Amino acid sequence: SDCLPAGTLVWVEGSILPQPVERLTVGQRILCFDRLIGNMKYAELLGRAEENKPSEWVQVNLTDGSSLQVTGDHPLRPEENGQARAPKPASSLQVGESLKVLKMTTVPVASVMTSESETSRISLTVQQPDRHSIFAAAPGQGSSIHALAVESANAVDSTGYDVRVQNTFITAVTDGINVSLEEPRSAPPSLAGEPPGSSEPGSSSDVPAGSSEAGSSLDVRLGKHPETCRPCAHEHNFQTGRSPNPCTKGASCNFCHAEHDGFRKAKADRRKNNRKLAKASSKAQAVTDAT
Repeated sequence: SDCLPAGTLVWVEGSILPQPVERLTVGQRILCFDRLIGNMKYAELLGRAEENKPSEWVQVNLTDGSSLQVTGDHPLRPEENGQARAPKPASSLQVGESLKVLKMTTVPVASVMTSESETSRISLTVQQPDRHSIFAAAPGQGSSIHALAVESANAVDSTGYDVRVQNTFITAVTDGINVSLEEPRSAPPSLAGEPPGSSEPGSSSDVPAGSSEAGSSLDVRLGKHPETCRPCAHEHNFQTGRSPNPCTKGASCNFCHAEHDGFRKAKADRRKNNRKLAKASSKAQAVTDAT
């Protein structure tokens, strides 16, 4: 299930030409669309499985001439008004829905054709499947202009969440979905339009990084919160009004962008202590020089 046919081409880091999926090995990095940063990125291949048995295949044809064959249950993620929707099986795609292509734009679906055949099929699994979509091209369409973004085999939306990204922050929206789950956000309340302290107990903004509960929040599962939290000074100054500009690294920053009570005071205390130590050291050095 969730497979591509043999011969499908993907782009591998360090290789000029695209490679067929049957030649890939676990550990290689393949070209993906990173939905968090909104750009191309190589992501690690965590798994590859191949099997031969009768399957229902779906050929997705786009209005720009691009086409790709996948199994009927392979997840694809349509986009609407610049926002990616929850993954859906290829067989459920509707004409007019738009898919991301390697030209870094979305192209509407022109037709969806189904057939059955027994041929080799390969499933690919990449790291952080909610974030990375694999760029793949049909055999004979090795030009990058015909590559479509398809989901990793483990990208089935089992949570019921519609994961969206805005201003480098991740929000799991449950609009219209009847689930008794909270709506995790990686943005601090002040930037999400909520007053500080307004989040519900147990939500992701209330859980301290590195705690046993932090591993269940969406931003931790997507790899954006380190084990030991280290606040970003640039983002903190922006949040507290001390700087007009946020952190320029955005989602690529290695430091935490969540709110941290007392961070500014703790930093000021460290600087004050450092000045005291430096002053005491200078006095001691002066006494030593005088003697």
